[in-house]
Amino acid sequence: MIIEDGIIESIRIRFNKLAWTLDERMRRLFAAAEASALGRGGITKVAQATGVSRRAIHVGLQELSDLKEPVENPLSDEFERKVLAENLSSKRMLD
Repeated sequence: MIIEDGIIESIRIRFNKLAWTLDERMRRLFAAAEASALGRGGITKVAQATGVSRRAIHVGLQELSDLKEPVENPLSDEFERKVLAENLSSKRMLD
């Protein structure tokens, strides 16, 4: 199918641009994220595009579902408030 070939090729291009930087775990997570985004049939398409085994992609999907956000996300409002409070405290000490 032409559409499927296009999807597989676009995944292959993205993967090949990053493959040299990825360790085994990151390859699994990349492949799992792509498969998850595609939905049904995604694991097979990603396996074809990347050469990562279907089993490894399943493991990656489990790892993604087990991931938890870091306690302090640098982009969160709470983190910004904390940094501002620390900056104000240090400025007061200098005065």
